[in-house]
Amino acid sequence: MQKSVCVSVLITAWAALMAPTLAAGAGTVYYVSPKGNDANDGTSPSNPWKTLDKVDKTALQPGDTVVFQRGGAWRESLFANSSGKPDAPITYDAYGSGAKPIFYGSDVLANASFVGAGGNNYTYNIPNLPAGQIFVLLDNQFLGDGPAQYNSPTLTIASPTNPQTDGRLYTVCVRGNVIFSHFQSHLVFRNLVVDETAGEIASGGVQGYGVRIEGSIDVVVEDCDALHCGRHNFASINSDQITFRGCHAEFVAPQMAGGNTLYVTYCDVNAASKTSCTAVYEACTAGKGAFYTEHNAGGPVPHSTFTDKRSDSGPKRTYSGAAFDAGSGGGAGSPGGITAGVAASHLGGVLRRLDQGGPVKPVLDDLKRLAENDKDADRAQEAKAIIDHVNEWAKSELERAKTLETQAPADAKKAYQNLLLRFGGLEQGKSAQERLQDKQFQADLKSWAFVDRMQAAEKRLRDVPGAERTAKDAKFAQANSGNLAQIKTAAQALAKQGASGWIIAQANAILDRCGIEPKLTAP
Repeated sequence: MQKSVCVSVLITAWAALMAPTLAAGAGTVYYVSPKGNDANDGTSPSNPWKTLDKVDKTALQPGDTVVFQRGGAWRESLFANSSGKPDAPITYDAYGSGAKPIFYGSDVLANASFVGAGGNNYTYNIPNLPAGQIFVLLDNQFLGDGPAQYNSPTLTIASPTNPQTDGRLYTVCVRGNVIFSHFQSHLVFRNLVVDETAGEIASGGVQGYGVRIEGSIDVVVEDCDALHCGRHNFASINSDQITFRGCHAEFVAPQMAGGNTLYVTYCDVNAASKTSCTAVYEACTAGKGAFYTEHNAGGPVPHSTFTDKRSDSGPKRTYSGAAFDAGSGGGAGSPGGITAGVAASHLGGVLRRLDQGGPVKPVLDDLKRLAENDKDADRAQEAKAIIDHVNEWAKSELERAKTLETQAPADAKKAYQNLLLRFGGLEQGKSAQERLQDKQFQADLKSWAFVDRMQAAEKRLRDVPGAERTAKDAKFAQANSGNLAQIKTAAQALAKQGASGWIIAQANAILDRCGIEPKLTAP
């Protein structure tokens, strides 16, 4: 019990730390949650909006703040449609506890809709994808070493496993510029994540950016992450007085036409400021990929300043500067609780990456290099401790999912799918995939659906007003013949599924309580 109290205190402290800081007398604060409703006024956590589309269409005023619920995910784009003022910027931030809110530039491809096309090739009917290169991701990693084949409406991919049956997550990039300043000024974007943004931008011609600051003056992008992007992950284009602080960029689309970089500053004759085009990068980090480019095409000469620039693409990654020291430890709301209980003073940035809910393998690879190569003994020791913690968490999750197989198969499936998503390419992910593909487990999943129907019908029997509380009572049975018939029908269907003995026992208990014969026979 004391441990639970301690965890509760930690979670409360983390939530307070993660809450947006708002000055007294600031403008209106609007809340957005995946569980909200755009018909709400959005001015309280209990009455939030639901979509980014609602935010994009709202005329925000200088000093207003829009906060997105931590742990939330949206497959939409965030476009600023109003400017703030120098002393009253419009701010986009996060609230609550857990992982940063994440905006995807991709849509999910339904596994059942794939069609085999011979060998390891599969097709998918999806009309009206953007022009240009089309990128597909498998479990949040680019699929293959280049773009997919697309001849509208047919998308063709080559997959190492059968998407119709493997239970894995396939997504296709359809949106770029997922966070876009949209020629507005005096803005702040903080604690947000964009992912899978390698889709063509609306105007065509250039593959999708992650965070695009264009035609703007005085914009701060702070503690934001941009992953799996197209041309650039973070970009300052024709803009002035732009600050990127504590941002992380990683994963670029393979074989991108024209190349790509993780950060870019660019200016031409359309620059918002006709005299200067400046961007400051403070404690920004980069994974594998070209770190930075700077271009000029007839406008003010772009000028970029780097403070504690850290490109993490080398063989030894030494996150020793502010870039990875700002975090305070594991998040109470990390997906599945991977980092809950971890306190790492030097590696908060690594923990934030674990908090994002993406694949664990790249982070573990980084941690292993740190543990083996970092000259700072404390950091090396913390890296080893996090590796052990993550492995133990995965082990306990596998055990929990295995237990759920004989209690709640649907919940077990979700647990295995989460492990497969997060631990793909690792032994834990392989173990989860083996369980998902196990024939008996698949049979039990189908069978449990019939038990659910039997339980629901039995509950309706017991909920009939004025009825005797025993299903063996003749009048009660007569009054509820429809419910009893549903129980019998579900039991008959269940008998054909090859269910495990424990499911048969659950079904027989229901049949016994309802006075129904014959009972099912266990295999």
